[in-house]
Amino acid sequence: MNLEEITAKDLYIIGQIYMFENDSVNSLYCEFQSAKINEELGNDLSLSADYGYIANIYASCHDYKRAFDYYFKALKICNKSKDEFGQAYIYGDIANTYIHIISDSIIKSKKGKISILNKVLKYTDTSISIGIKIHESSSVAIDLETRSKAQVFLGNYKEALKNYMQSVALKDSIFNAENVKQIVQIQDNYNYEKKQDSISAENEKQKILAERKAELDEKQKNNWIYIQDVLVTIGIIGSIIFTFWLRRKKAKNPDRRKKIVINLGLISFLFFFELIYLLIHQYFEHRTHDSPILMILIMAFVAYFLIPVHHEIEKWIKEKFTE
Repeated sequence: MNLEEITAKDLYIIGQIYMFENDSVNSLYCEFQSAKINEELGNDLSLSADYGYIANIYASCHDYKRAFDYYFKALKICNKSKDEFGQAYIYGDIANTYIHIISDSIIKSKKGKISILNKVLKYTDTSISIGIKIHESSSVAIDLETRSKAQVFLGNYKEALKNYMQSVALKDSIFNAENVKQIVQIQDNYNYEKKQDSISAENEKQKILAERKAELDEKQKNNWIYIQDVLVTIGIIGSIIFTFWLRRKKAKNPDRRKKIVINLGLISFLFFFELIYLLIHQYFEHRTHDSPILMILIMAFVAYFLIPVHHEIEKWIKEKFTE
């Protein structure tokens, strides 16, 4: 669909909107503009729709002569293009326009009214036949209602009631079919949205799992770092102990030896204290939300148990290193 076709379609719709607002002047302007574009493009189906709607506007304004002119222009195009859908509705519109003429009491003579009402029956018969053929129930229902009005004017009340009841029954069936269609559409939309929600939930689940895996990988990485820190710390402590052991061998003064042992014990205590902090920090950082006060309290609690152990070890080392 090119730009001109889109413009023509938009003008057709805008014309209908103006008509809903009872603005027949602007409605006609838009429909004529749409018809002009479709005529230049050679779009017969769209042109027949334009002419049909122009005829409806004139009919609503009681300008029946112009209405019939454009109805038959539209009908000529539909017959040429074998557009049965358009034929059904235009024949029905022509019949309905004749009913308006009778209602407006334009025709005074009884003979003239009967002649027009017979035309109504003729055009509705044609429209109903086409509508049944192409399964256009809406068109048939409208035509049956038009026939019912014509039968009332003719005094055939039994036939009028029959046609009216047929029209109501057909409209009900159309309404029910539309309801079923809407229910099916709603169910389809619900199933689609449910499926989309399920996909979104699965994607969210996968995202959470990926985040958790990343966290676990990060923790595992941190654990290796802590292990490396432990090994380095042990190596440093071992080196310090070995260094002090060598100095102890060379130290002759007992006081000198005790001082070496005390310094060695203090350094060892600090290293072990820091080592414990590194090991437990990863387990308490989320629980304490990295609160420094809570971590100080935890480490104070650790120190409360570690200091006595440190004193006992220091005492044992003094005994061994000062022998």
